Amino acid sequence: MRIATLGISHETNTFSRVPAEYDKFVQVELLRGAEIIERHGDSNYTIAGYLEASRELGFELVPLMFARTGPIGTITKDAYDRLSGEMLGMLRDQGPWDAALIAVPPSQKSSRTWTPSSPAPYVKSSARTSLSASRSTCTPTSRVS
Repeated sequence: MRIATLGISHETNTFSRVPAEYDKFVQVELLRGAEIIERHGDSNYTIAGYLEASRELGFELVPLMFARTGPIGTITKDAYDRLSGEMLGMLRDQGPWDAALIAVPPSQKSSRTWTPSSPAPYVKSSARTSLSASRSTCTPTSRVS
């Protein structure tokens, strides 16, 4: 089984006047591919739990992208569009996938609406089982790219 993993980690502080712009993610952490394993393989982040599960359950986990900022204001439309656009492009271009594990904390807010089902068009329809790791979910899907 081939499973993609990606995520955005941002704690929205609605009292902060500092918006979570794209450059803030670049300054703090914007990782792709093997960089994610190098930085978070032994951490307490959700991604480390996904890696551990892949070893224990024997599935191939392919890290695509992980972006993180500190607790600042709402994610701007530009940052959201750039991050999610790149993530969806990676899912499309590097698939097909049996599933996608998405690390998204419950305390983030964007000026755009985003749901964990966004990668659905890029994941095989055979991946119908909903998995759960930490607070993030594996998204069941309906179409193959």
